[in-house]
Amino acid sequence: MNLEGAKIDTELKNLDISDQWILTKMDALIEKVTDNLEKFEFGLAAGNAYEFAWSEFCDWYIEMAKPRLYGENEADKATANGVLLKVLTSILKLLHPIMPFITEEIYTSLPDCDKTIMTAEWPKHGLYRFEKETQAMESVMELIRQIRNIRAEMNVGPGKKAKLLLKTTGDKKASAKSMRSVSNQAGLCH
Repeated sequence: MNLEGAKIDTELKNLDISDQWILTKMDALIEKVTDNLEKFEFGLAAGNAYEFAWSEFCDWYIEMAKPRLYGENEADKATANGVLLKVLTSILKLLHPIMPFITEEIYTSLPDCDKTIMTAEWPKHGLYRFEKETQAMESVMELIRQIRNIRAEMNVGPGKKAKLLLKTTGDKKASAKSMRSVSNQAGLCH
């Protein structure tokens, strides 16, 4: 629904750390699922795509993209929309051999997509490799998990904001700066 009539950056040039992370993860998924399908491991292919779609795309990336999608910066919105569309269409293409009817229905309802998923180009891997940014993002995600655990142990409600003081040393300072924007996007601190 967010893509209908929205500006979409299909070139994906102004990526933030969460964009780089999800694209790197998507790239690895494409390689893994393609390998699964070539070996006729349909259950593994479906399981890998399912795990990625729910655990990384929905649970993490979509939540981190929401502030940009609803924010004022049009360039950020267009980039987030472009990444969302790229990842979703890749997931659909990877699942199409296993779930042809539902993937066709969803795919043809998306903007800027071919008339049918059956003739769409298979996703290529090796295009998105942001290893350093992915490691930094996974550090952020681990920090968020730890903060959520502490909040749950202390019975702090999810809507209550808390100040977060993070002391970094040496090479972790650059990661800490990216953590600040992601933590703010995740609603963890102010």
